[in-house]
Amino acid sequence: MENLFTVIPAILIAIVLMVVVFKACWKVAGTNEVLIVSGLGEVKTKTGGGLFVIPLIQKVQWMTLENIQVDFTSRNEIPTKDAIHILVDAVANMSISTDPLRQKIAASKFAGYTIEQIRATVIPILEGNIREIISQTDFESLIRGDKKAFSELVMENVTPNLADLGIDLTTFNIQNYADRNGVIKDLGIENTEKIKKDAQIAAAKAQAE
Repeated sequence: MENLFTVIPAILIAIVLMVVVFKACWKVAGTNEVLIVSGLGEVKTKTGGGLFVIPLIQKVQWMTLENIQVDFTSRNEIPTKDAIHILVDAVANMSISTDPLRQKIAASKFAGYTIEQIRATVIPILEGNIREIISQTDFESLIRGDKKAFSELVMENVTPNLADLGIDLTTFNIQNYADRNGVIKDLGIENTEKIKKDAQIAAAKAQAE
């Protein structure tokens, strides 16, 4: 009987220790993040679930799956095909890919990164693609053209570059063009004057008839 009273506490202590160890080794990721476990020659990723981690042997990191909004404003003027320098404002939305293979690529590059750090990584990629496309487009076509079509062209070009980082680009929109020499303003004035002149000619013709 005495042996029984000594054995039961030992069993309870062992169970408690097992529970504590299990909780310490069981790491869980929410639905908006990726759990990354590296070590033992393999990298494992998990979203919305848990993985068992061996302490001191395996490393645990997390990676966000939240939407990453990038407000892009060109730092330097970008020359068009006809050598007119402009500034561009744009907004892009992206996130770490949910595709398992791309997610592992992203895990190797962005594990432990904050949204701000990821944003800082992708901005030069966006700028490079925007600069390349603008350099192949003449100024008037760019300003008077369809911003949506231009945005789609940028998306088409930049998507493969971001995919190489394990990132999916969801939207990209040009907000505004600007220049420091007033060329865009002058183009607007010229366009307004042309519209006025055409209206005056039409009115005079209608009155003559």
